[in-house]
Amino acid sequence: GMSPEIQEGVMEMLGTLAPIFSSSDQATQELLAKAVGGDTAAMEQLVEILEPKLTALCDAKEDEIEPLLIADLDESSAEIKSTLAEVAKQAGPICAAPDTPEWSLFRAAWEGDVEALKKDGPATKEKMEMLDPNGNTVLHVAVLREHLEAVQVMLDGGYSATTLCKSGWTALEAALLLPMQRPARKELVRKLYINLRNYSKQAFEDHKPKLLAALEAMPDFRMKLEWKLDSKLFGSLVKRLTPSDCYTITKQGLRMRVDSTLKGIDEKAGKMLAWKRGSLSLHFNGVKGEGKDSAFKLVDHDDKTVIDMMAGNVNDDETVEHEIDELLSGTAEQQSLQAENVRFEPAKKMLIGGPVTEQVAGWNTTVYNASAKLHGERICGFLSEEELEMYNGSFDDYLTKGEAFREKLQVQRE
Repeated sequence: GMSPEIQEGVMEMLGTLAPIFSSSDQATQELLAKAVGGDTAAMEQLVEILEPKLTALCDAKEDEIEPLLIADLDESSAEIKSTLAEVAKQAGPICAAPDTPEWSLFRAAWEGDVEALKKDGPATKEKMEMLDPNGNTVLHVAVLREHLEAVQVMLDGGYSATTLCKSGWTALEAALLLPMQRPARKELVRKLYINLRNYSKQAFEDHKPKLLAALEAMPDFRMKLEWKLDSKLFGSLVKRLTPSDCYTITKQGLRMRVDSTLKGIDEKAGKMLAWKRGSLSLHFNGVKGEGKDSAFKLVDHDDKTVIDMMAGNVNDDETVEHEIDELLSGTAEQQSLQAENVRFEPAKKMLIGGPVTEQVAGWNTTVYNASAKLHGERICGFLSEEELEMYNGSFDDYLTKGEAFREKLQVQRE
């Protein structure tokens, strides 16, 4: 007999595969109706009917999947054939056998076969996002196998450190999951982090025309944006312990400037939490011929320093090396902040209850309060010794042990 869990799974599967039975004989269609309705005996009979087809699908090569799916459908089932053919096309790499070109690429990454990876050619979106049975991309496999040269070849070929595996970790975060004592860890993190920085700069360059067009179409303006955290019950305490700031945003032509005062936590304040204040400006200049095109610069008016946010070669940037060292001191983390019950309401005066108004640059404005319930979550990833040992086996063992690997990137929630 079937357990309740198995019955539920079979019912879901039969409901999904119902179109395949649309051209079956009357007896089979009656069995399907009973099985979907929860009849255990009918379920078992239909599973027996489906077993040869499902076995053939799992053993099939990619170009054999579509004919197998639609073989039993007659000429009147054109729409169903089209739908199943599209499903088969999308599912191809998942059902593909280990000797197909897709798995050859994963095998090359597993073995660190640089020549095979070079021969495969530049990266495509499909190659970068393709997952093996264990939820890893090709780049994740090379990273977790600690093949430095193979990782570099893929990055040079267009693979991105931002690509996600099934568990939601980037290739850079996968490198951070490796134990700190692994000799390849630092160089892997460095290569992937530099790739991430270059990717971010390129993404900005790709979006620059749209940004400049939006600035050009926008009228010049100056505005102030003040933010703070407050509480009806512990208002004075919250104001004292939490940060706040007032941004002055100025736009003129293709130039924009944001002035602020919050510089971070004041480490000299001792045990009492205090915030360091100063005068900072973020400048964007989109006018050609004035220094760098579309340059971002951060100006510290107190220290009289200027940081070019789009500075040249990140490989020689001491700041980047410091950031890499900071990354290496910990493991991979993912942080999320979700807001519920977000509300914007006009602020009211304390005594008379009327709306709060202010004059900004000659304009009469109404002050609004924003309130929300915030939920924060931090996810720390790690690889167990048993899982690390599995990456030392053969590629064939790795593929056949997919079930054991699916949850390899365990998480500890706080």
